[in-house]
Amino acid sequence: MELTVGTEHAGERLDVFLAHSVGSRSVAQRLIAAGQVLVEGRPRQKRHAVSAGERVEVGCAGGLGRTGTVLACMASLGGVPPGEAVAWVRANYRPAAVETAEQEAFVRRFAAG
Repeated sequence: MELTVGTEHAGERLDVFLAHSVGSRSVAQRLIAAGQVLVEGRPRQKRHAVSAGERVEVGCAGGLGRTGTVLACMASLGGVPPGEAVAWVRANYRPAAVETAEQEAFVRRFAAG
């Protein structure tokens, strides 16, 4: 998943910026600590202040579980109905995305607010 930092988020810490997309700072911090977040192609610390226009990439080893979960959360933010977000990601990204029942439950909680 690739995000571009908008001017409204310029200067935010990386973990705060990423929390807008993944649902919480703790999830963002775990992704950053695991080396699964790159800014302009390089790993950064959670305290990195993002700049407008920077590309932030989020991934996981297989591109299915955590990546699919983040994509489903983002789909719900983009207007996909909460109960359809996982199915939408599987249809539009990869059929095996969002691997576990816990990840599906996280998407439902995230989409519910």
